[in-house]
Amino acid sequence: MRDSGNSRPAVIEVERLNVWLGRVHVLKDIRGLAIPKNSVFAIMGPSGSGKTTLLKTFNRIIELSKEARVEGRVTLNGEDIFSMDPVVLRRRVGMVFQQPNPFPHMSIYDNIAYALRAHGIVKDKSRLREVVGSVLEQVGLWDEVKYRLNSPAGKLSGGQQQRLVIARALALRPEVLLMDEPTSMVDVVNATRIERLIIELSKDITIVLVTHNPQQARRVANYVAFLYNGRLIEWGPTEEVFTSPSHRLTEMYVVGKI
Repeated sequence: MRDSGNSRPAVIEVERLNVWLGRVHVLKDIRGLAIPKNSVFAIMGPSGSGKTTLLKTFNRIIELSKEARVEGRVTLNGEDIFSMDPVVLRRRVGMVFQQPNPFPHMSIYDNIAYALRAHGIVKDKSRLREVVGSVLEQVGLWDEVKYRLNSPAGKLSGGQQQRLVIARALALRPEVLLMDEPTSMVDVVNATRIERLIIELSKDITIVLVTHNPQQARRVANYVAFLYNGRLIEWGPTEEVFTSPSHRLTEMYVVGKI
């Protein structure tokens, strides 16, 4: 594994991680992976390489599958995530999925307020309105929805729904936000907005992004990791990996031969 040249402390570290789904060995001895704090870290690789499985392991959503078996060590700021209460972990490590998943029949306002109430983060009504407005502003959605906050979230466009879901995750003040191909189901305009948002958010939190698009990884990420057939081939600063990959498989992937 290349020297990342990184001076930032690692927020997530992975050692000897193996994940099985039933009899399928999906992730194979992932080790030496350290995700720097307040960065955009992109996980790239072809379909079936284990990208989403790795992402779901970081907040233990993988364990919701009865077929899943996980071995190894993953830490969050030095704490073993497998010793944590999963509910607490998932508040600290939020997740945005490929398909926007707001509560469609709930209002735009309540999509965010419900999460805050459920976790006991904000109870005061005036403070609740302040936080909702703040996170909607943060994702660039406030001006588009401020006069229809009581409308069902399901009436928003796909791109707006995705930004609402990001706002809902940010309201819980996570340390890390996992994003599984968050632009693949939205139009080009919203994809560009989300990419800009990802870069902006990384000033305050760590973003771990799964993408099937190496060019997107190059545009937004400070660091990239390349997975192939369940194995971590290499990771490091984005431009180093793209301009001088240390493995032939990585080189083939970034030029589009895989």
